[in-house]
Formats: sequence, structure tokens, C-alpha cells
Amino acid sequence: MPLPNWGPLEKSQDDSEKIEEAINRLIAAHNDNPDAHTGEGQSLQSHKASEIIDHAVKSIIADKIGEFEVLLSKITFDKFYYTNHWDDIGNWAQYGVGTITNGPGYLYLESGGGANGTKRILANNDLTPADFDKNPIFETELTANYNTNIISYFGVGSFWDAKMVGFKIQNNAVYGCWGGYGSEHTTLLSGVDPTELHTYRAVMTSGSKIEFYIDGVLKATATTNLPTGSTEEYLTEFYIEATGGATNRVLGISYVRIIQDK
Repeated sequence: MPLPNWGPLEKSQDDSEKIEEAINRLIAAHNDNPDAHTGEGQSLQSHKASEIIDHAVKSIIADKIGEFEVLLSKITFDKFYYTNHWDDIGNWAQYGVGTITNGPGYLYLESGGGANGTKRILANNDLTPADFDKNPIFETELTANYNTNIISYFGVGSFWDAKMVGFKIQNNAVYGCWGGYGSEHTTLLSGVDPTELHTYRAVMTSGSKIEFYIDGVLKATATTNLPTGSTEEYLTEFYIEATGGATNRVLGISYVRIIQDK
């Protein structure tokens, strides 16, 4: 004997509401009840009372916090932050025959001297140098004036001290770069035109990997030959060289930002 389908049946002889209709009505009433599940020990009450609410990573929508609503008093500065928009480079070391022109929001690093001319600028920071055991993050926004006869390095640390995590421009190619002079390692970041303005970001998870981003897009990940320890002196470096021709090569840089653990 087949089992009866109770849904289409009336609830009782004196109530013509179908069982299925009653179920739907009660579910709708429950959904419309603002006090549902808020009693002691029920799910929403427990959720509200929890000291820590565990959400999936990136599940909090950014627009739930309005512009300028986060107070500095609510932020814990548990990391080292450095940002320079080039209004002051007085404590930066400079080398090479090239020139530097800077002001609020811009710095032009020019090779100078025609072919083989170079210019190098480094942030000196004996108290807080780049430390590759402290998960450093490097970010800058820049463009190159040519994609021929040019080599450029920029990142956290110092390429010439063989401890850097950042980027390399060589002619029309852009690379993620780590290590440095005598121990350089690179990975090609395809589809990047160095003569266009880009945001370059290198994120190192110490002892594990380096992620290279262009304009917020992950382009490559390095997991071998990762640098360790500190540069002991330099925090960040920008370098440019004209490898041929008579025209100087120039980097136009908007800002530099370094973050690492204390």
C-alpha cells in the first residue's frame, strides 16, 4: 500500500487549511519574527554573546565600514610601518652620476651620464632595517620612461648588499626579484609594460614564500632561495641604469611603503 501524501490534505474536518499551506505559513511567520532564536542558549543569542565570532576569511564586506569611521585609538600598531611620498629624502643615501628631483607625491630617479649612467637611492635605518625574518611587505607605484637600454631594481632591503625582495625591470620585461648582487633570483611577470604606471607589491611570508603582485593581481610566487636575516642598515632601495644610448633613463615614483613585524 503506497504511503499517503499528507501535504494536500486539510488539517482537520473543521479547518480547511491544507497541511502544506500551514507549514509554509508557520515558516514565513518564523522568518518574520525578529526575536526568533534569541532566547537563552539559542543560536543568535549565543552568536551575539560570543567573545569571538569566527567568519570565513574575507567574508566581511568592506563597505560595511564607512569612510573615515575607524579611529586611530582603535588600531594596534603591532607592526613597523614606513611610508614616504617624497616630500623629504634628506636622510637617504645617494650614489651614482644621475640626478633626483622630488616633491610631495613624486620622485624622478634619473640615470644621468648617458650610456652606463646610474643612480641609486637607499633609505638608511640602522634601528629598523629590512628584516627578512619579519614578514616584510614592499609596495610602490612607478613607471619607467623607456623599455630599452634600461635596468632597474627596487624593493625592501638592498640589491647591492645581496638582500632584497622586490622587482627588476630589464628593457621591456618586469621580474619579481629576490636575493641580490651575486645571488640574484628572478621570475618573469608576464604581460606588464614597465612604461605604464603600475602598483608593485611584494609580500614575503618568512621562510615560506614571496608573492609578487602587479596592480593587486598575483603574478608569481617564489618558494626557494628565500633571503633570511637583516640588511643591518638599509630599509629600501631604488636603482636605475642606462645600458646604452645617449638618453637618460628615468623612474617616476609616486610613493614607497614598507611593512614588517616588530
